Amino acid sequence: MERHQQHLGEPDLRLGDLQLWVHGPEVVDPRPYEDWLRATVHCGEQGASVWVSGEILQYRDLRDWLDQTEALYRELRGVARLDPLEPNLSIVLSADHTGGIAVSVEITPDHLSQQHRFSFALDQSYLPEFLAQGRRLLNRLVLKAVR
Repeated sequence: MERHQQHLGEPDLRLGDLQLWVHGPEVVDPRPYEDWLRATVHCGEQGASVWVSGEILQYRDLRDWLDQTEALYRELRGVARLDPLEPNLSIVLSADHTGGIAVSVEITPDHLSQQHRFSFALDQSYLPEFLAQGRRLLNRLVLKAVR
């Protein structure tokens, strides 16, 4: 993983064992919310490491997930889902009444022959930095699209 990370630099989003880098829109659409994003995602723990790259999400997928995560953080209940059209990645954050956050990541570079699922727990204190990272990423993508 370190070799890949050195090449990619710091991830745009980090949440526990999950890292996500966005390399930019595949096509800069005049409507930035429709852009497919080239991304690299890694999730790994306890000897397992799965990477996926490609045009696997859209701007609106990230925006909606971050909006849901903000609501989850404010209310400390509910679910926030990143569920893009492409089958390579799915992430679900679930809050419990104690402030705990269960994270479930389904990630695969080849959905026809592989399935990988990671589950880990965090507490709510991880979410403010994650949300700040997400807003910086969305702002960067919108600015890039209007140039």
